[in-house]
Amino acid sequence: MKQLEKEIRSNGFIYIQEFRNDRFAIYSQWLGNEIIGYELIKIRKRKDRVLFGKHYLASEVYPDTKSWGSEGWTFKNYSDAVKRLSEYSTDLPNLGQRMNITGTISQDKYKTLTSKLTA
Repeated sequence: MKQLEKEIRSNGFIYIQEFRNDRFAIYSQWLGNEIIGYELIKIRKRKDRVLFGKHYLASEVYPDTKSWGSEGWTFKNYSDAVKRLSEYSTDLPNLGQRMNITGTISQDKYKTLTSKLTA
């Protein structure tokens, strides 16, 4: 099964995976070189399928907008996302050991990130 990407570009934002377990993930939401929020998502799993004659392998996917509020939530800070996660999972991240260092990033790092995502 193809896992969710660690870096996602969508609607003018960059999302960077900060934490994940088998059921949930937390992404930081970037606008420019600053974090503007965090998204806690329940990881959806799609089975192999055929659409319009094309075969798609099983994969993990982000919840759609209709599922926001029941399978996805937006928070201003990481600790609030972890607090909500604690309602659903006992596999909690150590706040001091996130996958990425967050806050603001340099323009060089931002350019590197965005060039990787658009390549």
